[in-house]
Amino acid sequence: GEVLSREECRQVLGCPDTRLLDLLAAAYRVRERFCGHRVHLHMLINAKSGLCPEDCHYCSQSAVSTAEIEKYPLVSFERLLAGARRAKEARSRRYCIVLSGRGATDHEIDALAEAVRRIKQEVDIGICCSVGLLTEERARRLREAGWTLALAESCTGGLISSMITAVPGSSVYFQGAVVAYQNEVKRAALGVEEATLGAHGAVSEQTAAEMAVGVKARLQASVGAAVSGVAGPGGGTREKPVGTVCAAVAWPGGVWTWTMNLRGSREQIRIRAAKRVLWEVYRRIGNGPSEK
Repeated sequence: GEVLSREECRQVLGCPDTRLLDLLAAAYRVRERFCGHRVHLHMLINAKSGLCPEDCHYCSQSAVSTAEIEKYPLVSFERLLAGARRAKEARSRRYCIVLSGRGATDHEIDALAEAVRRIKQEVDIGICCSVGLLTEERARRLREAGWTLALAESCTGGLISSMITAVPGSSVYFQGAVVAYQNEVKRAALGVEEATLGAHGAVSEQTAAEMAVGVKARLQASVGAAVSGVAGPGGGTREKPVGTVCAAVAWPGGVWTWTMNLRGSREQIRIRAAKRVLWEVYRRIGNGPSEK
């Protein structure tokens, strides 16, 4: 359940050709352990068909193709919304909007951005768009139609926020963070109930859940994530030893909580907890809601 280190990732990437079958077999065992024999369903809508000026001979959408396909401009918002609802009813994790052509026009980008915003208000499903080549400005407009994130950090002390803001352009989606180290701050700034802290303690999935819900509401974000734990070297108990970290992600589909039992120095525990939280946020944003 831990995130791979940079060195381990390099070893995977550097796997020699003679060991690829071994690597695939190992990857399948990991998949089977965590996912069984289930698959994740993604549904695609061909939102604009044909009408592409490119001469790619392999593509039925291109100007030189003689394939008998429907040709039509960008479909209406009502049709996009209906497709999202069908995808949700079919238990798809993601709704993919695809346009033909080398790149979308300004008008199409504006229409897509508005459609994504409105779909997210009405349908709880992950969304991705495939629109060809994008300028930086057009990419920004599409990104602004997506999710926003707020954080509540305790044992990581702002580390997750630092990782996010180290990336240029993160202000488009990152609302902000509350570093709630003391229980008084958890109560006053995030709305964590006194009864929750008394019954379960600061390091608990119940407290992490209320922190995530609280920061999501207070900073008006699509997603709220929270973490609280014992980073060490002191402070651990028999029930909650050093390395016990509880976290939560609150998103439109509900609240996901989990407990990590991490090893290493104080800094290693904080970094590993931060990376795991970011990964879980990515799973919710990139793949849409999933079962606990």
